[in-house]
Amino acid sequence: MTSPSASSCSPACSAPEEPRGVLGAAEALRGDAAVDFRERPVLERFEPELEAALGDDALATLKREGADLGLELAFREVVRTGT
Repeated sequence: MTSPSASSCSPACSAPEEPRGVLGAAEALRGDAAVDFRERPVLERFEPELEAALGDDALATLKREGADLGLELAFREVVRTGT
C-alpha cells in the first residue's frame, strides 16, 4: 500500500513509518494504565487519520512492530525530535 501524498493529509500520515510505530510503543509502555490527558487529544486527532490512510491491517502491523520495540523505539524518537 502506498502512503498518501503530503497534500492529502496531515504530517502524521506523510511521515516515515517508524514514527507511526510509536503508537504501538506507547501502548505497550502504557500497559493497562489509562491514556494520559495530554496524550488523548493527539490520539484522537491523528489515529483515525492514520487508520484511514493506511488501513486497519497496516496500522495494526506498525503498532505491533512498535510495541515489540517498546522503550527502544520511544527513546530513539524522543532523542531524534529533541523533546
